Amino acid sequence: MKTANQSQSNARTVTAGMAMLLASLSTLGTLAQAQTPAYPSRPVRIIVPFEAGGNTDITARPLANKLSEAFGQTFLVENRGGANTIIGAELAARATPDGYTLLTAPQNLLCINPHTYKKLPYDVNRDFAPIGLLTNYNYLLVSRLGFAPKTTAEFIDYARANPDKLSLASTGIGSSAHMALLLLQQMAGVKITHVPYKGNAPMITDLIANQLDTALMGMASIQGHVKAGKIKMIAAAADKRFPELPDLPTMAEAGYPGFNSGTWMSMVTQAAVPRAIITRLNREINLALQSPEVKAPLEAQKVELGSGTPEDLAKRITFESQRWAKVAKAVNLQFD
Repeated sequence: MKTANQSQSNARTVTAGMAMLLASLSTLGTLAQAQTPAYPSRPVRIIVPFEAGGNTDITARPLANKLSEAFGQTFLVENRGGANTIIGAELAARATPDGYTLLTAPQNLLCINPHTYKKLPYDVNRDFAPIGLLTNYNYLLVSRLGFAPKTTAEFIDYARANPDKLSLASTGIGSSAHMALLLLQQMAGVKITHVPYKGNAPMITDLIANQLDTALMGMASIQGHVKAGKIKMIAAAADKRFPELPDLPTMAEAGYPGFNSGTWMSMVTQAAVPRAIITRLNREINLALQSPEVKAPLEAQKVELGSGTPEDLAKRITFESQRWAKVAKAVNLQFD
């Protein structure tokens, strides 16, 4: 039979053993943390799925500079344009999910291409994790000076009276503006001839030359021509009036609520990137967007600054994806 002293001795031995075990685990934990480098411990690349010099660079480059300051590590912009953003998206999707490859993802990459291409080398839901919204950019419905309609109602009436004779331009088949045109045709029950262009510059040239009736494009592209009296604005393709154009009615006011048309830019990364990294990137991006170095060039482009959580962006992606899926399906718009 064990004596009281023996029991106490055994208890002390167990207690001492547990203390040593806990100390060892604590030491191992400290060593593990010490061996895990803080993020980021090397340069981070931001893939821009467009050629250098475009509007996306105006967003990505000052943002990259500010993130470099915030993290104490270099954030590098890497332009990988081509195939309607698909090349850059595939490159990002296949990158190691460690937070060292980010992707500036526009609306069409995340919400339109999945419904207009029969096969893509990436899956938005499987491959990407939202980080945050960068910018929002609503369109204006504009026309040549000689175009008679001056309001949305007159524009729709003209389209109904002249099926397929009214032309409206966009920056390409399957672009955000083209999808907006398809949506408007479905909402208003009209037929409008779509004229795809390779960019805003030739579109503006044809509007000024009266070779094109109307177009959907951003304010930054046409504001100088409007001030010069070469292009006419009909309405804002938005749910609310632009602060810079308080007298310009919206298409929603004209009886088309929900016709909020434009494009937006977001930041995403690979789906398997640790949540802690995504949360920190979201926080620093939101702070960077409010800094003068980033805010000024964006506001000069007449874009609305983004904000919000990764969850907010996820909800937007889901909503817009469902919206454009219906539009594409209604006209069987699909590319190989």
